[in-house]
Amino acid sequence: MLAVNPTCSYVLRKEYPEIVGTEAAQKLSGATMDLCEYLFQRKQQGSFNREFLSSPGSVAYHLPCHLKAQNIGFRSRDLMRLIPETTVQLVEQCSAHDGTWAMKKEFFPLSMLTGKKAFDQMAESKPDTMATDCPLAAIHFDQALGVRPIHPIQVLARAYRPDGFPKTL
Repeated sequence: MLAVNPTCSYVLRKEYPEIVGTEAAQKLSGATMDLCEYLFQRKQQGSFNREFLSSPGSVAYHLPCHLKAQNIGFRSRDLMRLIPETTVQLVEQCSAHDGTWAMKKEFFPLSMLTGKKAFDQMAESKPDTMATDCPLAAIHFDQALGVRPIHPIQVLARAYRPDGFPKTL
């Protein structure tokens, strides 16, 4: 099973087999992969399409906490680095969205304060493109910076098109 959302892959890999406790849950856990982890395996096997037609330029990439917790490396970053004329700045700070916590009126100001390091690092790199695998972190970055990062898969998909980014290859 491929998961696009790091929280989903984390839950299916780590928590689901513990909660359910069945052999089927254990099998599902073992068969679950993050989408970029899967594509990186394809790259290692020599079957990843590298026919990019445009470049996102400089990318500020936020590494979500739930990807970090899975200890699979920086696969999204590594895939985006395959796009010619692309640089990727890694931001390893927590966005502090934390599920529904940041959506609650009483905790929103504190979540914005807690995520300030991540917001500042994303903005300070003055990127052409912002990316994160986490859709909730993307919302938080949009609230703090006025720019919603896109998923690394969207970066890759757009780079396959000549009109995907202003910089054609």
